[in-house]
Amino acid sequence: MANVSQVNISNLTQLADVTRFLQPFITQVSSAMGNQLTIADNFLMSIVGVTFPSTANKTLQIQHNLSVTPTGYIPVMLSGPCSIYNGLGVSLTLTSQFANLACSSTSIFASILFF
Repeated sequence: MANVSQVNISNLTQLADVTRFLQPFITQVSSAMGNQLTIADNFLMSIVGVTFPSTANKTLQIQHNLSVTPTGYIPVMLSGPCSIYNGLGVSLTLTSQFANLACSSTSIFASILFF
């Protein structure tokens, strides 16, 4: 597992200081990339498989397992042509535990990436 440390450069005032301060960070990123940096090791995300109901456009509550409210979602695999979108008639599409989503087609299986 390759991890890269955070670097805070907000208090540096000269370009030479920024360059010197960033060099260890750049070395870590280069090393991590050379050691097959993976998305799962370095980003908070979850891929969830879900089968939407046999009624099109019905909002479904999906547990994403992130424990924080996701920034968004991307359908990464669909069993048929459709659109997946924010659920209708719900006040919050994304919460710290669930996503309320709907699908334009019936009985679609989707893998959804939450991030």
